[in-house]
Amino acid sequence: MKLLRGGKPILIVLFAAVLVGCGINHTANNEQAVAKQLFPADEVCTYPVNAPGKVFSNLGGGNWAPSDPQDLKSAFGCDGLNPLVQIFGDDRSSIEVEYSATGVKDGGSMITLDYRATGTGPIPNESTFRNAFANLLDVVSRHSLKTALPDLARRKLSNLKSYSKPGVYSAENFDAGAGFISLSRTASPDGHSVAVKAKFYPDRGFKLEQ
Repeated sequence: MKLLRGGKPILIVLFAAVLVGCGINHTANNEQAVAKQLFPADEVCTYPVNAPGKVFSNLGGGNWAPSDPQDLKSAFGCDGLNPLVQIFGDDRSSIEVEYSATGVKDGGSMITLDYRATGTGPIPNESTFRNAFANLLDVVSRHSLKTALPDLARRKLSNLKSYSKPGVYSAENFDAGAGFISLSRTASPDGHSVAVKAKFYPDRGFKLEQ
């Protein structure tokens, strides 16, 4: 076996070089493997308009753009969207739904929908409007995650007795398609305040960043 100066065989040196090369390729492959899926930039602002009827037809919209036009590395969102619609209101009660999306230049990493029902007394037909909100979540799920809102998530939305008290944050994750949905729900004991926050993520890898 031919030796290099210092007595090291050429084959050993070559083998070490191959191992280093393989290590570099392995690292590169791992970096590619951890790239997370995103919601398409040309769709993420308009998911609510796919809901049936006119209740949510004016929710969302706008164009995907950086929060700071002078800095393309800043967070992206929906520029020009209508973030809020009131789906019920009278002298004593109000029910509002809010929509937003955030992410990077290539697409959205999170969609947030909020449902807020407040009143000085019992809120008329609140469960009906909450069901309409659940239907909206189903539409957003079908378009963004390509699957229906998980049945368990829908059941928990309808069961007001399972809600946490206001001020107590408790979120549950529900896998959906390649991503997941995070739900937090609160309701006052007298039923005069009901709130739901739903966050949609395009990739389950985002669970590590919650």
